[in-house]
Amino acid sequence: MSVMHCTLENNQAIINFSATSPLSSNESMFSNYSNLTSYRGLIDTGAQRTCFTHRVINEVPLIRHGHKPLKTIDDQWISRSLYFTSIGFWVSSEVSNYTNDTSNTYFALPNPLQVYGINNNETFDALIGMDILSMFNFSFNRQRQEFEIKLKV
Repeated sequence: MSVMHCTLENNQAIINFSATSPLSSNESMFSNYSNLTSYRGLIDTGAQRTCFTHRVINEVPLIRHGHKPLKTIDDQWISRSLYFTSIGFWVSSEVSNYTNDTSNTYFALPNPLQVYGINNNETFDALIGMDILSMFNFSFNRQRQEFEIKLKV
């Protein structure tokens, strides 16, 4: 089973991810994942969609393909740019059912994803919303200040 082990920082669930342009070759993305830039994603179960900061969008780089209205937490409607991206996470996988051995690898979501652009900030590079989180099971352990995200099987 593939598991992402993450920590809580100031009661915020942060996960490392990487993004590429969906026009990039998947072959090169998977075979050379050590060269991918790692970004910080804030797990946001209240967000329906994933959002990248402009820093990530410019560094990858991603190409804007339109605008769409977005409802904010205080019920305001704003227009945000849309981008397509491929996104992935570093995961630990059990090597066998009979040992506690694990291996680390990069897991990319199978299909490109549409994300919104948001302003840069100091805490995170993306809001990871339910469009991604619904693909996984996740649990929090407040005493150990960590959480796990597991692929649904």
